[in-house]
Amino acid sequence: MQLKYYIGIDGGGTKTRFKLTGNAGNTVRETVLGPSNPNDIGVERTIETLRSGIRTVLDEIPAETVYAYAGIAGAASGRNRDAVCACMQEFGFAGS
Repeated sequence: MQLKYYIGIDGGGTKTRFKLTGNAGNTVRETVLGPSNPNDIGVERTIETLRSGIRTVLDEIPAETVYAYAGIAGAASGRNRDAVCACMQEFGFAGS
């Protein structure tokens, strides 16, 4: 069986937590960066935070073996949604 990974991203107005787990739910890597709510910091800074955190936890793990979920405060509307979705799609996660 091919090893699969899961990345969860919880972003808000004060911090953004990135957690990568393996098949069994074991934590592989995690990091916490600054805010990611685009309504507070702008969509460009949100994208920078997401890219940085994702790259940090993935390190050398191929994105195509990773299933991703991101819950980002303020990212569900208009241009914010489009930009965050495009950022996540850049990585080529499994199932995208």
